[in-house]
Amino acid sequence: MVFQRCQTQWTYAGDPPAQTGLRMEAVTACLDALGVPAERRPDLLGRIQIIEMKALEVLGRIRMADLARIRRQQPQSARSR
Repeated sequence: MVFQRCQTQWTYAGDPPAQTGLRMEAVTACLDALGVPAERRPDLLGRIQIIEMKALEVLGRIRMADLARIRRQQPQSARSR
C-alpha cells in the first residue's frame, strides 16, 4: 500500500527523462501520514526498496523498447545524425 501511495514521487534524469528512484523523503512523509510506527519502518523501507528496484528494472525494459520503436520509425537520414 505504501509503494502505491508513492507512485507520484519518482525522480527523473536523462534525456529523455527516465525514473531513477523514489524520493525517500516523500516515502518517509507517506509513512508519517499513514501513522506507521517507528519499529516497523526499517523493515517496510527495505521492502519498498526491493519493489522499487524491480519496478526500475521493468520501467527500464519498457523505456528501451519504446526508444527502439521510435528509432525504427525514424527515417534513415534522421538515425545517422
